[in-house]
Amino acid sequence: MFRRSVFSGLCGVAAWACACGASAITLGQVDDFQDGTPQGWTAGFSHPLPPSVSEDSGPAGGGDDALLIQTNGAEIGPGSKLAAFNQSQWLGDYTAAGVSAIKVDLSNPNSVALSIRVVLDGLGGKFASDAFELAPSSGVWTTALFPLDAAGLNAADGINNLPATLSNTFDFRIIHNSAVSHQGAPVGVDGNVFAAQLLIDNITAVGVPIEQALGDYNGSGQVEQGDLDLVLQNWGRDTDTEGVPDGWIEQLPQGQIEQTELDAVLANWGTTGGAPDFGGSAVPEPGLSASVVLLGGVLRRRHQ
Repeated sequence: MFRRSVFSGLCGVAAWACACGASAITLGQVDDFQDGTPQGWTAGFSHPLPPSVSEDSGPAGGGDDALLIQTNGAEIGPGSKLAAFNQSQWLGDYTAAGVSAIKVDLSNPNSVALSIRVVLDGLGGKFASDAFELAPSSGVWTTALFPLDAAGLNAADGINNLPATLSNTFDFRIIHNSAVSHQGAPVGVDGNVFAAQLLIDNITAVGVPIEQALGDYNGSGQVEQGDLDLVLQNWGRDTDTEGVPDGWIEQLPQGQIEQTELDAVLANWGTTGGAPDFGGSAVPEPGLSASVVLLGGVLRRRHQ
């Protein structure tokens, strides 16, 4: 018993030392996989299908690469769990760096939903985020935001010292698991397990303001093109009968999606939280102006 305790302690110290020697986490860092490599993401030496770069599969389409992680359809053993971990640029002191959330673009090409979590392992134990339920997307991308605080993280082992882990993180993971865990899980339905895939892009270290910006419908932390696209692509949709559109995860609309939702985006374009702007003049960015022209075309077609 004593020997096992000493061994566990030495492993923790060794992991901490490795974390100190690795590239430190920095606010605003992004893994976009445009260099053609997995950028340090792996699934272990014995995994038969390690993370790889999928060309032209990212949310921007052609020329935008993404990270592909996958399982082999087995119930147990190497390759059975949908997960990837990083032990290089995502290690270090999240608190000192001002990183309070992880933003990531996700696409689920499977026929069943996935429960996506981020996991941090550090000196204070392992912590898994609340699950982000990712519906089957058929090529559609969704932006997920994972707050790194006591409200958004759950202890995944017997240790429960979140400040210590956030100050000394030596393993960072993205996994699928419907249960709170630091390990990924096989993908299946009704007990039937099958080979699965997950596309990941633009993993970003962000600082999330306390108050979410009005108009940030996709929960990305900023009112931007993705929010405007949600409004334009679903203009006139009756959410009471057709449901809330995929990817609309904050400030859920009631009734028809129309001018009220558009005004919130235009008035708060580019903001990242704090006191929202409920009025006044807003000068759209070039991309926004083009989208407003597009909206005019949508409305004219609807009335023809």
